[in-house]
Amino acid sequence: MIAFKKSTISYTLCLATFCLVYVTGNAQKNWNKEQIVERAQNQNNPQKWNMKMFEEDKKSMDNIRRPLLDGVFPVAKYNTPGTGYTYVQLPINGIQVEGIATFVRKGEFNEANFPDSIYKNQVNLILLVLDGKNKNNLVSSRNHPYYLAGGTLKTKARKVEWLTIKSPDNASFAVVNMKLFDLRAGIVVLIAPQKDKTFRAYQLEAPFLSAERLTDYLKELANNKEVIDFFKQ
Repeated sequence: MIAFKKSTISYTLCLATFCLVYVTGNAQKNWNKEQIVERAQNQNNPQKWNMKMFEEDKKSMDNIRRPLLDGVFPVAKYNTPGTGYTYVQLPINGIQVEGIATFVRKGEFNEANFPDSIYKNQVNLILLVLDGKNKNNLVSSRNHPYYLAGGTLKTKARKVEWLTIKSPDNASFAVVNMKLFDLRAGIVVLIAPQKDKTFRAYQLEAPFLSAERLTDYLKELANNKEVIDFFKQ
């Protein structure tokens, strides 16, 4: 099952995702949830940023090229429970924040990831972009039981390109303009493009969410001080 809109999505991110799958399978045994959360917190904290490296990266950002395009491959027969996405908006007064949420339905390989039998799907990414406008998005089950989604959001400052992968053992990653987010540390990713064409990002933990719970949860996020402060900085 695959649903998509006609797009010019850059799949530079696919290369990064392939590497993530390899690294996940070969990671050192001492890489644990505590370290995953600590890494996400360090990425949120400006005091931990390497500003010297950041300034050097800014000098070359206009020369970045896209090494991969999307493609079509033959795959073995499979039965999928289904995957999908929905457009989302964050109702913060005076600020336009738009994005996307992706989800995977419950099936034979991921049933253990669901805390209760009442849940039929699991949200694995909520991406929220300041001044964002959804352009092209795609979800794919062709790598079943791994599920991919990707897309593009336009902003006044710079285009935001994203890709996420969800594995049946509940590991989940997102890549936004080549920045990695381990979603085990939190499925909410906030992105604020800057006037100098750089980005700021913030990652938040969230409870287990189904697609049906999204609207109520977004209202909670709209009143979250961390979220408001990030987008109003």
